[in-house]
Amino acid sequence: MVLAANARLRQVADVVGMPDRLVVPSGFAAGDSVDEEMVLDGAATIRQELIDQGYLQAEVDVDTSSASAGLFVTYRIHAGTQAHIKGWRLRGCEAIDEKKLLRAMPKKGAVFSKKILEKAVYVILNSCEKSGFPLAEVVPASVIDSGELVCPTLLVREGPLVMVGYLEFFGSRGLSKSVLVRLARFRAGRVYSPVTVRKWKRNLEKSGLVRVNSEELVFEKGYGVRFRVTKRRGNRASGMLGYSADTKQLNGLVELKLGNILNTGRRLQAGWQAFAGRTRYDFSYTEPWLLGWWLSVTCHVQHRVTDTIRSQTSFAVGAELLTSPDFILSFESGFEQTASIDTSENGQTTWAGTGFEIDTRNTDFNPRRGEYLNIKTRVGNRSSHTASAKFIGRFESDFGFLWPVFGPFVLADFLHYRLVYSHVSLPEFELYHMGGAASLRGYYEEEFCGTEIGLWNCELRYGVSSSFMAYPFFDAGVAKSSSSWIFRPAYGVGFRAGTRIGTLGIDYGVAIGSDPLEGKVHLSFAGEF
Repeated sequence: MVLAANARLRQVADVVGMPDRLVVPSGFAAGDSVDEEMVLDGAATIRQELIDQGYLQAEVDVDTSSASAGLFVTYRIHAGTQAHIKGWRLRGCEAIDEKKLLRAMPKKGAVFSKKILEKAVYVILNSCEKSGFPLAEVVPASVIDSGELVCPTLLVREGPLVMVGYLEFFGSRGLSKSVLVRLARFRAGRVYSPVTVRKWKRNLEKSGLVRVNSEELVFEKGYGVRFRVTKRRGNRASGMLGYSADTKQLNGLVELKLGNILNTGRRLQAGWQAFAGRTRYDFSYTEPWLLGWWLSVTCHVQHRVTDTIRSQTSFAVGAELLTSPDFILSFESGFEQTASIDTSENGQTTWAGTGFEIDTRNTDFNPRRGEYLNIKTRVGNRSSHTASAKFIGRFESDFGFLWPVFGPFVLADFLHYRLVYSHVSLPEFELYHMGGAASLRGYYEEEFCGTEIGLWNCELRYGVSSSFMAYPFFDAGVAKSSSSWIFRPAYGVGFRAGTRIGTLGIDYGVAIGSDPLEGKVHLSFAGEF
């Protein structure tokens, strides 16, 4: 029967034989103009929706009746039983372990539906991509139906194994491609995987020269990865300022970093710090990729003066070997000369050390996830005109992690430990210090010292955007001097905000047990040029 084009659907009623929790639209509603083809299409739409939700034996009958008010359409639905997964069959797996794929698939007994099928396809494609087959395709081939249990068959076309032979950069005009390739820690012939690409991206961003906007796999004379980047200024100036309300005392720190001298990747860093009668000067130069290899060599000079009555000059040469995108192995050797009005403090120290660094944080500013671990050891001999050489050893460790808690909140936890051991008594300025903006907020700069110290910095960061975050924090430190230990906790609030001229930070720290209005204000600034 052909329905008139102006016939009106008054209602869709008497939907029977269907679980109440399922809602299946017919494709039109009461009041629409319909014809016979639309009514039959509505039945087909309902049946397809049922099949997508696992009711493979569903049937839909159509009843129509006319009245003066319009047309009545009744869909009588016989859903049957919902199918469940009995198992999976894969066809076409050659290089990829089929058993490994099957273990990752939706489990036996799961309700069969379109979403489950899409999930299975995603699992296979994701596994293929991680194994170096990003061009793989998965096609549902058939479904063996034995009533309530089904066994879907998926056809897997793996495609070629993708070996990344080169990197491309769009938006990096003025920057050396070879420098960017090395900063990414890229090696040609690496099997493609999303994890590896993310590591290259992170290394590029941590260099401070570019910001990566997107990445894609390309094929031009072989497979490569193309990064679309925004050029950043490679040089940075940063500083910290501390102020105490009770003593009205101001302390400062300034650092200058040149990150890409003459577009070669060479780095230069200089620093100055002054507080409470103490002054420190730092200078370092890094020659990257020595002899074209993954080896960087750094020369570092430091000079410290305390109350104009003692000074210490040190010189060190270190090497860093990039063994993987996340791992750096380091070696260092150096010499220290101490001069003081008190001749008992005079001495020379020669030392050598090694260490390693693991850094998986996703960005250099306001990271949301990742871990950081840095371990350094140093051994040497300290001698003077009045005493023979005595052993001195140092151990330093830093560990931190960032964990997205919920929404824009990120928990940032950092632990620091320092230990110096010597067969001779060491003057105060050769011990480890804590206190101030960079270690224990709420206290004076380097207010406490000891042969052994531990620090805990905890922040709950609220990231409004990639350039702004605010946080409450809790800091705690312990220090061992002679045979006694001291414990100093503090709390406060702070924020970091990116501006056109750089990143501004303010922390207000209060030592526990002191007046909240007599806290310490710590200011920091970092700008690129």
